[in-house]
Amino acid sequence: MERKQWKKDELMKKYALLGAFLLTICCFSCSSKQRPSGAGIKRNAPHDTLPIPVIDTTLHIGNLTPSNYRGDTLSAALAKQIVHRYFQKKGYWTQDEVPDLLLEGDTIKEVVEFLSFHKIDINHNDYTDAIVEYYLAPPGANGHCIQPHKALLIDSNKGYQVEHEDFIPIAYSIDSISKNIAFGYDYECANHFVRKYLHITIKMDDR
Repeated sequence: MERKQWKKDELMKKYALLGAFLLTICCFSCSSKQRPSGAGIKRNAPHDTLPIPVIDTTLHIGNLTPSNYRGDTLSAALAKQIVHRYFQKKGYWTQDEVPDLLLEGDTIKEVVEFLSFHKIDINHNDYTDAIVEYYLAPPGANGHCIQPHKALLIDSNKGYQVEHEDFIPIAYSIDSISKNIAFGYDYECANHFVRKYLHITIKMDDR
């Protein structure tokens, strides 16, 4: 009787060990089939991991005209006034001039909206010049890919003048100015992508 009980106990131990072994094999097999996080998923490389070239260039914009300007120092308010007046003479509206209600058949003009200015030294006198940024768009236009135009604001004997509209492409964004060097980048708005960094020296040649 004791011998039979011993055999039964030994058999139960073997079954328990076999069960544990099979369970281990099963768990290992299942875990080996699980895909690690992100494995096999193709991802586009983010643009900011790609090398971005730097373009260092000089932009010659014409001959240097001596200026005997003696007037107000250029400020954001004065720059805005000059830019708006300049484009109003060319047939643009300012935001204040846009009618509250536009009907089919009405004459619709594009709107000029001053954005900002960056002081720069171009004609080398006591008065600062500037790169001005402004929007030209239909009334009510909006969207993150409407980028500003750029022009130069230079003092002259007749006061400050808007010159060289779109002297750089609209896609060129300006970060900062040092003397007569503009630092910025070429921005592809649709894909939120910086194509290249820019160092642009702006010069007017002496006559």
